[in-house]
Amino acid sequence: MALSGTCPGHVVKDHSTPPPVADATTPDMSVTRAHTEPEKPLEKAPENSPAKQPEKKVIDAMFEAFAQGEEKIGPDGAEELCRQLEIEPDNVLALVLAWKFGAKENGYFTRDEFVNGMKSLGCSSISQLRKQLDSINVSLNSNLADMHQLYQFAFEYCKLQPEQKLIENTIAATMINLALDKRPGFKHVERWCAFLSAEGVPSVKAVNKDQWDCFFDFSRQVPDDLANWHSDDPCAQAHARKPPPPPPPPPPPPPPP
Repeated sequence: MALSGTCPGHVVKDHSTPPPVADATTPDMSVTRAHTEPEKPLEKAPENSPAKQPEKKVIDAMFEAFAQGEEKIGPDGAEELCRQLEIEPDNVLALVLAWKFGAKENGYFTRDEFVNGMKSLGCSSISQLRKQLDSINVSLNSNLADMHQLYQFAFEYCKLQPEQKLIENTIAATMINLALDKRPGFKHVERWCAFLSAEGVPSVKAVNKDQWDCFFDFSRQVPDDLANWHSDDPCAQAHARKPPPPPPPPPPPPPPP
C-alpha cells in the first residue's frame, strides 16, 4: 500500500501482525527453484535463418512498385526510388546504391539486381536501405579496397554500350568528382575534373580505362605540389625523384704521334 509522503511506487508494509514462521523442516521451494532452475536465455536465430533474412515477398512487392509493370526498373522508377530514399540522383549515395546492387546499366535495375541487392544488404524497407547506404558510404573513407571497387565500378557504369572503351571527358569528370570528391586522402580531384570539363581542350576528348585507373593512384600518392611526380611517367604514378646519373667519363686522349 502506497502512503503519502513516500516515493511513488514505494510500498510500506504493516508489521502489526507477525509474519508466519516457516517450518524449519519444510524447504522454501521458491528459493530452491531459483537455484536449481535458472531461467534460460532466449536463443538467437542463426544469421542465415529465415528470421534473419528479409522477406522476399516484401522485396518483390517493392520491385513491382518501382518497375511499374515493366520487366525492370527504368529511369522513372529509379528516380522514384531515389526520391523515397531522399537522395538526389547525382548524390554519391545513388552511385553506392548502383554499386551494391551490381547494376549493369545506368539508370536501370533488373529484378535480380534489386532483389539480390536488398537481400545482401539485409533490407526489406526504404528506411533500412537508406541507413545501410549511409553506413557503407562512411565506411568507404577508411576502407581503401572497397573505395577502389566503387571507383572501378563507376567507369563501367558510365558506359552507354558494353563494348565502349572510352568515357567522354565531361561524363568522366562528373563521375570521378562524384566518387572521390571530399574523400580523405584523395588530391587533385577538383583540378583534374576542371581540366576535363574545360572547353577548348582538343587533346582530351575522352578518358580510357588506363587513364581512369592511373588517376586513382596518382591522387593518392602525389602531393599537392607534385614534388615526386615525373612528367614523363606514362601512367602519371608517383615515383621518388632520383639524382641524375653521373656523366660518362671523358674519352681517352689520343695516342701520341
